[in-house]
Amino acid sequence: MKILFLDFDGVLNTEAWQRLCVARGLPTEDEFGPVFDQEAVANLKAIVDAVPDVGIVITSSWKWEGEEKMKQLWLERGLPGKLLGIAPDYIPDLDKDAIDEILRGKRPA
Repeated sequence: MKILFLDFDGVLNTEAWQRLCVARGLPTEDEFGPVFDQEAVANLKAIVDAVPDVGIVITSSWKWEGEEKMKQLWLERGLPGKLLGIAPDYIPDLDKDAIDEILRGKRPA
């Protein structure tokens, strides 16, 4: 299984979308918080559709709302992909090279 670590603010929740919603008189929030940019959600769907056997782990600060609320958000907003859960505050068993790889988005030299 492949894992997509996903942030929300600036990724799914964009300032441009919020401005567009205001300009068009559309809601900017729901019970979960700011509504997500529909183009960004479509991009997420394209990634999920293109990558077989991918699961999503939320790394966003929204995870502080709790895993159950994030799963409810995923379901009620009809977001694409399989939500596996939320990332822990830290990952104790990763070695330094693995952490560097995650932070840099590439394999260490």
